[in-house]
Amino acid sequence: MTTPPPSKASRGLITVAGALAAAGCALIVYAMPTGTGDGSAPATTPAPSSPGRQDLTSPSNEPAADADPPAVQRPAEPVRSSASSSTPAGKEALPEPGAGPRADPLVQRALERAVPADLAPADEQRLTVLGRAVWLAEVTGADRAKWPGYFPDPVMTSGYSRVRIQGLIARRDSEHQAAAVVHLVWAGADPSGTFLDGRTATLRFTRQAGTWTPVR
Repeated sequence: MTTPPPSKASRGLITVAGALAAAGCALIVYAMPTGTGDGSAPATTPAPSSPGRQDLTSPSNEPAADADPPAVQRPAEPVRSSASSSTPAGKEALPEPGAGPRADPLVQRALERAVPADLAPADEQRLTVLGRAVWLAEVTGADRAKWPGYFPDPVMTSGYSRVRIQGLIARRDSEHQAAAVVHLVWAGADPSGTFLDGRTATLRFTRQAGTWTPVR
């Protein structure tokens, strides 16, 4: 079994990958504790009176016995970062690698934020459904006969298993007229059995007679 050749990358995929990486870096930066040491401020105490100097607030030379002791400032509590406090307002932290299917909605929203929608909603929906099916055929070998022009060998399989699409978007292809690209983030185990999530891919489609067709 052979590994599928890498899909043609486009400028949009670089934008998507950069946005995912930037979100992950932001999560790390905001999760770092602030300050040095334990973040506590030094306790402040009043300076001692000079020897032999009379206390102006006491009628005698001795300090007042019933005077309140100076207040000692409590050390500040160290800042504890958490998922809710470490994420800037309006941002959504991406889950750690290996988080499983619960991470998929976050990945989908990150993709949608990375590249603004620029297709008609009906076209976008058709392309995302088609892109999902074509990519599953690419990495698993299933249903390749549906696109003979895209898969010259319909029985060839790439040997990936446990494949899951984590998120995908369809956008205009700025480099080709009457074309669109589908950006995917997916998870799966390669032929050696190594399972990874956060894999990226790009598929290109052209429109002919109102029908979207995958092209390499």
